[in-house]
Amino acid sequence: MASITRRKVKGHTYYYAVASQRIHGKPRLTLQKCLGSAEKIIAAVDQQRTPLEPREIDTFSFGGVAAAWAMAERLRLLEILERHLPKRHQGISPAQYLLLAAINRCTSPRSKRAFAHWYAGTSLVRLCPVPVKLLSSQRFWDHMQRVNEDTIARIEADLVQHMLTEFHLDLYCLAYDATNFFTFIDTFNEASDLAQRGKSKEHRADLRIIGVALLVSLDFHVPLFHHTYPGNQHDSKTLASVIHSLVEHYRWFQKHCRDITLIFDKGNNSTQNLTEVEASPYHFVGSLPYDDYPELLKIPRKKFQALDHSRLTGVEVLRTKKSVFGVERTILVTYNPHLYLSQTQTVLRQIHKRTIKLQALQLSLRRRREGTVRGGKKPTRESVTQQVRQILCGQHMKKLIRAEVGDDHGHPTLSYRLDHAALHRLLREVFGKTILFTDQEEWTDADIILAYRGQSQAEDAFRTMKNPHFISVRPMYHWTDAMIRVHVFYCVLALTIASLLRRELHRKGIEISIRRLLQLLNDIREVALIWPRQPGRPSGAGQKRDTFKLSRMSAEQTQIFDALGLSRFAP
Repeated sequence: MASITRRKVKGHTYYYAVASQRIHGKPRLTLQKCLGSAEKIIAAVDQQRTPLEPREIDTFSFGGVAAAWAMAERLRLLEILERHLPKRHQGISPAQYLLLAAINRCTSPRSKRAFAHWYAGTSLVRLCPVPVKLLSSQRFWDHMQRVNEDTIARIEADLVQHMLTEFHLDLYCLAYDATNFFTFIDTFNEASDLAQRGKSKEHRADLRIIGVALLVSLDFHVPLFHHTYPGNQHDSKTLASVIHSLVEHYRWFQKHCRDITLIFDKGNNSTQNLTEVEASPYHFVGSLPYDDYPELLKIPRKKFQALDHSRLTGVEVLRTKKSVFGVERTILVTYNPHLYLSQTQTVLRQIHKRTIKLQALQLSLRRRREGTVRGGKKPTRESVTQQVRQILCGQHMKKLIRAEVGDDHGHPTLSYRLDHAALHRLLREVFGKTILFTDQEEWTDADIILAYRGQSQAEDAFRTMKNPHFISVRPMYHWTDAMIRVHVFYCVLALTIASLLRRELHRKGIEISIRRLLQLLNDIREVALIWPRQPGRPSGAGQKRDTFKLSRMSAEQTQIFDALGLSRFAP
């Protein structure tokens, strides 16, 4: 049993813990530990009774950046980027800048001015150590000058070929679509040919827009090709400009799938495009506009056949053949009751909104004509006609609401009525119907319809890229074509990472949206407890070491954390 003894050393009293034991019949000391002076023993006891509080507590965003970093490693993204963007000078390489930018857009989009601050608040400072001062916006864009359009195409080609080998994506059907994104480039800035005035799909007619085309898998909309183009370019012209690139990609795709069908919507239709697609190795499924084939819409529903498929409940179809752009194609006219109800509700709501506006305008004109209102600018027949045109600018509105602007002794008048016959014709012949065409003559009706519905995967990809919280392309603060292309490129890389993360979780039985996934991951924090240094003791000599832990996770977070194997990145 140990005991405490007192000893004097050079006139000072010290206390020791000692223990002895008989060894071979003789007493021997087996423990002798100096406890210090009485004052130090009292201080140590007081400190033991008083809990030691950390000097600082710091937190870092862990889950989102760790998951993105893990997927980037599996994609060999840094290796591929450095193959085409080798490092030349001191500091970090353009490849590292691009990788960090893609992770930033994926998890927490920031401007390049806020880029360094974001990085310093994440676990990337440990996973990918970089001097924060090198992440200024000026340094970033200085390096991005080396990333031109040809380099982007070569990087994407290598990445896609590796991705197909690593992830075995389903290439049976691929969806192609195009959209546009608004920018804040000044109207009189002539440095960009990509940013143009056009029909903004985000209804920002006051801003210049740029266009982006995507080819994605139906397997969780993983991007396989992208193209940035002027925002005022029509979708059909865009497809014509990229069809040769799509054929080039087919050479890589056919190593993994030999029969590939391209899905696109009616906005891409043209004689030239269909001729090019026909000459390419792709099969295709597309749609046709209602107005070009009214005779198909007039076929009574009693000639349609109901489909016996679990994913097409209530859908009816009429199959026929018809010449499309000079070539006979298989045509499907489909009727979907859910689409019918949705379109009906939408048009009735729009009619209601338009008639309220017309009624207000009619009342205003009447009060002006009766002299109740005298001030302000006097309306003219031309100005009222223009107002009516703006009110009825929605789809079908001009056909359904008949408005007439007249004149009563120099005062404009307005009369309007709902065309019940036109509404009845729309409900009977158009709503709920879609006209599809394809060169896949051997496919069943269900195969064709389900393939075309895969077009929604491309739309989902664009919807994700327009989310302001994750993988956001907008707003775009760049004003040169080169920088715009780089910005779109690392946004597409971010979409690739997020889509593959979601796909991996699906394969492990976890169904979750990209938005929900990144929200849950970003809420997993790395917590650092910085303990105070005890005076008089050298580093490591009894000093309490700084502690790094992960924040408490919910059951759903834990499931995702384990499924993605993020424990290997934990502190």
